[in-house]
Amino acid sequence: MGVITQTIGKSYTGACHCGTVKVEMTGPLFPFVICHCKDCLRTAGYTWAAAKIEDEQLAITSGADQVDWYASSDFAKRGFCKNCHAHMFFKANGSPVTSVSVGMFDSFDDMHIAGHIYRDSLPDCCQNDDSLPDIDKAFYDAEAKRK
Repeated sequence: MGVITQTIGKSYTGACHCGTVKVEMTGPLFPFVICHCKDCLRTAGYTWAAAKIEDEQLAITSGADQVDWYASSDFAKRGFCKNCHAHMFFKANGSPVTSVSVGMFDSFDDMHIAGHIYRDSLPDCCQNDDSLPDIDKAFYDAEAKRK
């Protein structure tokens, strides 16, 4: 899987949920990958999507001391914000690249999804079905009635 050529030399910014940890990334970026492994299911609450980037192209511009690294397996670690606990990073031990959570990105210009990994770990009840309807309005109407 190669880099997205349109991202070469482009700058991307992002932050954790509370804004304590801020990042700047300079392309090229790799396409997003959606992971369904058991560790991602447990740490993210569902699947986790990330873009891989070379370490020298990733800068934590604010809150570097607020990143807590957790050894989630014998081969990798995950980075979380100490304040809001957002799952921000995945890094294989000894790797020169870091995966950055899609949720951190301020802009998705030129980005796309390469595909899924570990889809066989996804519970049957959660299998992707593109025929499912968008229920945003019904969901929020029901929430409003409960209040």
